[in-house]
Amino acid sequence: MLDGDDCDPLRASVHPGAAEACDGLDNDCDGEVPASEDDRDRDGYLPCTFVGESTDVLLGGDDCDDDDDDVFPGAEEICDAVDQDCDGDLVEDFGDADGDGVPDCVDGDDDDAADDDDSADDDDAGDDDDSAPVDADGDGFAASVDCDDGDPSVNPGADDWCDAVDQDCDQDIIEAWSDADGNGLPDCIPSPPPTGCSPATHGCAVSWAGNAALLLMVPLGLVRRRR
Repeated sequence: MLDGDDCDPLRASVHPGAAEACDGLDNDCDGEVPASEDDRDRDGYLPCTFVGESTDVLLGGDDCDDDDDDVFPGAEEICDAVDQDCDGDLVEDFGDADGDGVPDCVDGDDDDAADDDDSADDDDAGDDDDSAPVDADGDGFAASVDCDDGDPSVNPGADDWCDAVDQDCDQDIIEAWSDADGNGLPDCIPSPPPTGCSPATHGCAVSWAGNAALLLMVPLGLVRRRR
């Protein structure tokens, strides 16, 4: 016996109360097809995962851009920044010298994995300046990442030394050295004299004189040691 409310009596998957399936049909006969089953670009592929039978109109699902009829599973991939075949791979058989996942033909700097687009912002510093990045101290690190672009010994690739300078720009001058008094300076750097310290203060003149000598030694590299 046929149900008078069945909007497609020839399809078993279509009847009042049926679960909606990704097939482009109004399975539950409520007069609406879910938005995820609307093939907006009319390329034959739905944005949902297709579970119905292929027809002359619908070929499948998993359309990663249902507003572009050149983008669908199985489409021919071309060398650009669009994933035409919806497989999650932009490089395909095209070259990608720096391994950043962007093909050479659209990568503004394919020697630099940090620069993954074809914009004028070659150093990815957030601007459209297509000139060479500023590197005032010539240490190979642009001012945008170098915490002291006036000192070539200070850059993100430098070795940190036991002194009061953050050579590797990681905002940590203690690194592997100890800081017994917790003052934010490694123990190899002497603390300033106590407030009110004077030669008349017991032990003060001797300890500060020793520390002052050590301060003079630090710039000379006499107490430096690598991690």
